[in-house]
Amino acid sequence: MRGVFMSRFIFHIKHYWRLYAAESLFFIIGGVLMSHLYDVSIAKHDYYSVKAASQYDAHQAAEPRGVISFSSKTNYLIPAAVNKEIPYIYAAPAEVTVEHKKDFVDAVETILHRSSGEATALLDDSHSFFNILEESPSPELVAQVQNANVQGLHVGNRLMRYYPNNTLAANVLGFVADMYNNPHGQYGIEEEYQTTLGDKTNPADLVLTIDYNIQQEGESILDQLMQTWKADSGTVIVEEPSTGAILAMAQRPSFNPNTYSNFPVKNFLNQNISDVYEPGSVFKAITFASALDAGKITPETTYVDTGALTMSGYTIRNWDLKAYGMQTMVQVLQNSLNVGAAFIERQLGPDLFLRYVKEFGFGTDTGIDLPGEAAGNLYNLKGFEPLYFATASFGQGISVTPLQLIMGISALANHGILMKPYMVSSILYNDGTSKEIAPQEVKRVVSEDTAKKSVDALVSVVEHGIIGEVPGYRVAGKTGTAQIPSPKGGYEPNAYTDDYVGFAPADHPRFVILIKLVRPIGAPLSGATVVPAFRDFTKFLLDYYNIPPDQH
Repeated sequence: MRGVFMSRFIFHIKHYWRLYAAESLFFIIGGVLMSHLYDVSIAKHDYYSVKAASQYDAHQAAEPRGVISFSSKTNYLIPAAVNKEIPYIYAAPAEVTVEHKKDFVDAVETILHRSSGEATALLDDSHSFFNILEESPSPELVAQVQNANVQGLHVGNRLMRYYPNNTLAANVLGFVADMYNNPHGQYGIEEEYQTTLGDKTNPADLVLTIDYNIQQEGESILDQLMQTWKADSGTVIVEEPSTGAILAMAQRPSFNPNTYSNFPVKNFLNQNISDVYEPGSVFKAITFASALDAGKITPETTYVDTGALTMSGYTIRNWDLKAYGMQTMVQVLQNSLNVGAAFIERQLGPDLFLRYVKEFGFGTDTGIDLPGEAAGNLYNLKGFEPLYFATASFGQGISVTPLQLIMGISALANHGILMKPYMVSSILYNDGTSKEIAPQEVKRVVSEDTAKKSVDALVSVVEHGIIGEVPGYRVAGKTGTAQIPSPKGGYEPNAYTDDYVGFAPADHPRFVILIKLVRPIGAPLSGATVVPAFRDFTKFLLDYYNIPPDQH
């Protein structure tokens, strides 16, 4: 019944307390003198009303919310957000008679370690029946108060939202604020599904697509990266390309939803969907696939790389400032050539390039079931300035969210089909029924043949770079190292975002991983930071899903 009976019981207690206080006591004791009756029913009306209301408020249980659970590969559910009765200690000075004031003051001093002045001051509010002294006391402190049995010092219980895994997936979950009066989800799933979770008559439970074990591993890897490279922030997403289900989503810095008031508001925002950044060379995979699908290049198309390209008075150079000579389009990806990406964009042309970028989902939100999603920024491409299209071809001058980027690359992994990302896999209702959330296909972005050739090219990128390889498996992926725009214009000196998106097994991917670090100290290239982390995470997932090797 989810506390419905208790809620109704408390309502009636409140009602009759007030009735008792508001009306005469004719039915309590017969033959009571009218003067005394007047004293109780009229003169002390306010006293009893306040006492009744205060006791009701002190012991009021908030309406239970639906439970949120993580999933797992065995379909075992792990609680992520539950309802829990949490004790608190409160004072009721109005109950303390003159002869017990010293006992009250002594108990507040010795048990709660308040000063004599503080303890005595509590008694000044002689009409108060409810003054919280400790919101989350230890079990030992609760026992001391209960054993002391001092007049006016009590232990109460309130129903609170509790997150048993503390910081795990905090930015996915959000938190619940103001459980006393109007509990409401803030940020994350708690906010997005407020109506479902917080229905006062029929709250429903949610099962997330987030896999508890994958989420734990992702956060552990991210913590190691943050510690090693002292980055400003970091994010991780794992997605199932065939369905769009998000298997893990983490960020640092984060927060603990059990103690959210101790953290800055900026920590509550989900960087994976709300922060935009210039993705860098990962975007070359999108440029390559677009031109390939439009028939403007083949993997074997060649050009002569001089290491530099001057446009509109600005010179584009390769990341390593080198010239590579004759190069195929696959080698453009393998060597991550900026000049080569600009060459591919020029074969495609600005109209087609912009159309494909939008087809892959950039410039608009993905529609994920989380609040606060940003759409990214393609503003530089509106004026059709050739220079901006050239820089966009290698992921500079446009901005995306981490979620948009992983979904775009996932379309290649999913044979050219873009899926809608989602966080909730099923809704479980009180009456025993449930609603399964079906995967939703958005559109076909490129042909299956284009997707296969793009995947093959991305496998060759991993094999060429070696660092991301996992022995026995075909792994596809692409690095990105992008300069960070300055609010004053241009780019910040020596400030980079490192990211990597990859998937395995390449021909039938079970998962796609994105890892991003902002301003890692001492390592401006992704190959030193996020690529080794991707490799380790990939090994974990291949073992976790018991996926057999696809190479010999």
